[in-house]
Amino acid sequence: MLSFFSTAAGWQLYEGIGDRGRPLAVRDGAPAAVHLAQDAAGRLWAATGPGAAHLVRITLPGLTAEPVPRPGPRIGALAAAPDGDRLLVTVLPQGPHASVGLWLWDRTGWQIMGANPPPHISSSLAWLSGNVIVYESVHRRLALLPLSGDRSADLTEGRLPAAAPLRPAWYAVTGRRVSEFDFTFPYHQHPVRGFRFGAVSALSFSPGGTACLWTESRFPYRVAGFGQLRGGRRIRVRSLDRGAGIVLPAPPR
Repeated sequence: MLSFFSTAAGWQLYEGIGDRGRPLAVRDGAPAAVHLAQDAAGRLWAATGPGAAHLVRITLPGLTAEPVPRPGPRIGALAAAPDGDRLLVTVLPQGPHASVGLWLWDRTGWQIMGANPPPHISSSLAWLSGNVIVYESVHRRLALLPLSGDRSADLTEGRLPAAAPLRPAWYAVTGRRVSEFDFTFPYHQHPVRGFRFGAVSALSFSPGGTACLWTESRFPYRVAGFGQLRGGRRIRVRSLDRGAGIVLPAPPR
């Protein structure tokens, strides 16, 4: 298991869950990675720079970045297809009456996806099996959208969807707790076992669902980062207090 973090100092890669000990790799001065996504194999994508204006694929463990063409000037969220061949992003509106756009990249270029209702400006994305994605709609509810259509199905009140495709399951904050959902229809909801969550404000699971990084709200306008292996002890992850992070499977040797 690996943990990747982006802070004001640059990018750091650690072995295990969290940011303790000596990093495996460091890229000083790397642009801030504002949003992160991974596929089932742990390949990493990031929206970087001021306003999340650039897209890159980050190679592990060397932390080299390969540019990916972007569909708009401000990226809001990312989700990678489990097989790694496609990337889904939200593009933030440029005018007061515009809505958030949903765009799909398949290595040949970008196409805009219809999404009715559109995503909320703060929505994250989760990519499920069968080319179904989950987002938080403008109505602050979890919406399921087949990429072959343009109208989503309303599921329940919730936010912060995050996928663990190898478990397989996906997660979201419903009310004041994190819930686990089945990966396929009818997407039954279950209590999460093995993690100690508080007032979650950001959420990221490993592809197998065995590890999680998250932040919790702190008054006023601050967050505190945590990490945990399922069933293990939860630990403080201070890199998340001031940056972004994601937990990934170790790459094959």
